Amino acid sequence: MDINHDLDEKLKNALTTCEQVPSELNRNLEKLLQTEKSPWKISLWFLPGLANTCLWAAAALFIILFLESGFLQKTLLFWCFDMILSGVLLSGAAYHFTDIKASLSITISERRKKECPN
Repeated sequence: MDINHDLDEKLKNALTTCEQVPSELNRNLEKLLQTEKSPWKISLWFLPGLANTCLWAAAALFIILFLESGFLQKTLLFWCFDMILSGVLLSGAAYHFTDIKASLSITISERRKKECPN
């Protein structure tokens, strides 16, 4: 057991360093990282709610145009508007409680200019 303890002590001593990075170098690196242009990000978190709204609005329009007014039409229209509201609320809850904004985003990087070999 004493051999393992000695080996642990030697490894710990070998891996610890007393070198400190100068604070000025850290500040310069932070400035460089902040000034560097980051690529554009387009967030698409609203698309599921928008697609849901368009789908159920089209269904409601179809119901208005092709069903005679009555109990069935009113019930189906209520169903469509209820589904629209629930889709919007679910998208809002997903935005608030999850990382949907980060996971549904497209990164657009700037195009590099081609260098002429001449």
